[in-house]
Amino acid sequence: MSMLRTNIFSVLILSCICCVSAANPIHIFMGADDNYTMPTSVAMSSTLANHPGNDIMFHIYDFGMSHKSKDILTSVCSKKAELEFIPFSYETVKGLGMNICNAWPLGVFAKYWIPIYSQERGIDKAIWLDGDTVVNGDIKRLWDIELGDNYIAGVKEVAVELSKAFCGTLQSGFCVLNAGVLLFNCKKMGDYEMLEKLRQKTLELSDKVIAVEQEVLSSVTANHQIILPMEFNFQTLLQGVYGLTDAASYSDDSSQSLAAAAFRSIRKRVPLPSIEDVLVYHYAGKGKPWTLMGGFVPFTDLWYKYLRRTPFWGFKESLKEEVAAQSSRLFDRAVRAVGFIGKALVFKIQ
Repeated sequence: MSMLRTNIFSVLILSCICCVSAANPIHIFMGADDNYTMPTSVAMSSTLANHPGNDIMFHIYDFGMSHKSKDILTSVCSKKAELEFIPFSYETVKGLGMNICNAWPLGVFAKYWIPIYSQERGIDKAIWLDGDTVVNGDIKRLWDIELGDNYIAGVKEVAVELSKAFCGTLQSGFCVLNAGVLLFNCKKMGDYEMLEKLRQKTLELSDKVIAVEQEVLSSVTANHQIILPMEFNFQTLLQGVYGLTDAASYSDDSSQSLAAAAFRSIRKRVPLPSIEDVLVYHYAGKGKPWTLMGGFVPFTDLWYKYLRRTPFWGFKESLKEEVAAQSSRLFDRAVRAVGFIGKALVFKIQ
């Protein structure tokens, strides 16, 4: 426990602190390194574009950002929001055991520290946004949700529902929230006893689950959660799975196949949002708008709409060139693989 407390204070002391002019700012926590500066800037830009006030405070966990990356994110805020960078490294979470820490990205553990860091600064409520999100409405819709005595609010993780539907098993005996968009009650969670519970649960589940922070946060806050509608965290990969633009394809008249039955069951438990109601688009999964698979990712055009508002828009052509280069390298590897297999087959025939 003392090690955890010492690490927390080291983060507090090393933070680059900015004063917030707004009396009651909206506190948004995110995390980035140099590789994730561009998507993070898009998420921030979209948030600011759809919020009329100047009362947002961004707290960015620094997972290894250069001065240039920090300057870019600072420029995105301009005069519309305040910004601070919080140094965060594996050293900060060494109390969890380095064998565990090295197996997971830093962003997994950064979420554990939000409530206690916030309470040290008198912040009672905080939002977490993953860097691969776009906020297409006023973030105040999420901020204004009353948490009461609940610890956390989030959207149910549909991937867990899919696992249950297709595999017939479920690791968790509780509702798992997707950790890409969360609303924390820092007043209720911001103590070292809660941090210790998160630490212990991480040690318990680290080798048993796929997304450790989702399972840990959901388990520790079980029975003290608010389950939000999917519009607050719509995972774009579900566009095809749920048939968002063709809901009739999974109606009661659909085929009685396993897939149709599973999707109907999930749709009843996790209602679909309408496009007009979606507040946060979450580009979860391996396919991202800025990668080789971007052309196959739903709502990529929306992501590029907000990219235009960042300093990275000037690099759009080079981004396209990089994607083309990735495609070319992938094709070359495929050709070499086919050639190798062909030679092997010829040798075997001879």
